[in-house]
Amino acid sequence: MLTTLFVGWSVLRLAGFLAEEQQVNGRVLMGAASGYLLLGLTAGLLFTGLETIQPGSFSSLQDPGA
Repeated sequence: MLTTLFVGWSVLRLAGFLAEEQQVNGRVLMGAASGYLLLGLTAGLLFTGLETIQPGSFSSLQDPGA
């Protein structure tokens, strides 16, 4: 859980730094790509934590095998 908070905080800081830039250049584009990947990592960590806390939380309601 601590890792998720750290990565989420990093995304927010990165977005703040990118918002202050006056020109779009290669560094800004790489920063935006990094933020996008960090956002996906944060979501994956959150979903993994949810599945750990509540097993089967992503199983289909109409799954006959469940």
